Amino acid sequence: MFVLNKHGTPLQPNTPARARELLRHGRAVVARHTPFVIRLKDRTAVELAHRGGRLRDKLTARAAYRRGRRTRSLRYRAPRFSNRTRPKGWLAPSLRHRVDTTMSWTTRLARWAPVRAVHVEKAPLRDAAAVNATRWALWRTLDALCVGQLDTITRTPARVLAVSAAGRGSYSRTCPDKYGFPRLRLPRQKQFFGYRTGDLASAVVPTGKKTGTHTGRKHFRLIQRADGYAYTARPEGPAGTP
Repeated sequence: MFVLNKHGTPLQPNTPARARELLRHGRAVVARHTPFVIRLKDRTAVELAHRGGRLRDKLTARAAYRRGRRTRSLRYRAPRFSNRTRPKGWLAPSLRHRVDTTMSWTTRLARWAPVRAVHVEKAPLRDAAAVNATRWALWRTLDALCVGQLDTITRTPARVLAVSAAGRGSYSRTCPDKYGFPRLRLPRQKQFFGYRTGDLASAVVPTGKKTGTHTGRKHFRLIQRADGYAYTARPEGPAGTP
């Protein structure tokens, strides 16, 4: 468990049992629900799943809509490919997303734990092309000690926190049909009844047929606002497996 002192400075991570004891005796408070972070009042590993594939698919679909509109019997729209330039070090959006999300979580972990060195494990063979394209951009941004496969593994965690990039919603105001024409109008607001998609919340119904913890609109208690990621915990597999 991540531990902060009363001023928010990261300390050495602690065991779940020790964290529960500190909370039970009132010596700490919960600073964040997922990943679980406590902050002292008196004085584990993360696996990140990128969504570059989904970004690539959306960009491809958007390009297909534009291409289709240019070939239909509509007003002529000349292509603008000749006046576009790419700066030095440019990466495709799906690859830039990998670098940005890795840096985002590196910054977060540095706020919750005293990080002194960073090691990036090499992805499976199916992602070799993406790794080769982003490794030096990540190295320059991260200034890591090692980017690639580790020579030795001194300790393997029993459980890891699997983090999937889920985004913060869509900017689209319509849903296109298969021809690229708008067919629906989406609401301009993302928050309803004080909640929005991605918020971690629990509904505790005290009495009646629905007694228990459920998902609904009554007796809600907000746990954590949406931060663009989805969280699950799973056992750690053997070293070297994806």
